[in-house]
Amino acid sequence: ARAAGTRWEGVVQLVLPLPSLPMDLRHNSKIDRLQLAAAVAPRVAPLLASASRPPLLRTEDVLAAQPRRLFAACCATQAGILLLLGPVGPDLLRLQLCFSPSRFRAAVAGWRPGGELWHFRAHFLLDAWYPVLYGALLVHRAAALLPAGKIRRRLQALATFGACCDIVENALHMHAAAAPSLDAAPDWLIVAAAAAATTKWAVMLPVCWMLRPGSG
Repeated sequence: ARAAGTRWEGVVQLVLPLPSLPMDLRHNSKIDRLQLAAAVAPRVAPLLASASRPPLLRTEDVLAAQPRRLFAACCATQAGILLLLGPVGPDLLRLQLCFSPSRFRAAVAGWRPGGELWHFRAHFLLDAWYPVLYGALLVHRAAALLPAGKIRRRLQALATFGACCDIVENALHMHAAAAPSLDAAPDWLIVAAAAAATTKWAVMLPVCWMLRPGSG
């Protein structure tokens, strides 16, 4: 009734008169909120139980839904990458992990500008974004699967690091593909790209295994 005719009408539902407020002994001017909550909880609980309000969006619901969308995006991107790679696809992993500049150049020596080289260049249209997608997927997967703590943080850090290695590898190979022929790629670039790719696979395979479906 006291709120009638004021801007609080319809907002204030209950007034709880208290003889005094519990004070925090460490600070005479501060209210002890824990004691205050314990004192008013029995009288407020029935009001909260009867109040009609929409359900809150829980953090765990968001974390459970986000990986599904990211997984769908990863699957679609991977399918597009395989389509763009075309005849280069079967040889890509071997090229990624090749530390020998001579063997790398021998493998790409017969690539035609309008054929294999075109496919190799085209797949970066999607592969440039793919590490961001699967890195985010694994980070969200870890958050949805594991409780907060060191294990979850370390898995998320490893997933991020592995995705960053993939980005470095892609950047090096895109730099090499910008030349008229991959034969012109310098030795240091071939070795650095192979090191980034090897590190990526060494990190991501255990992480994916630990966060695989059904591992929870």
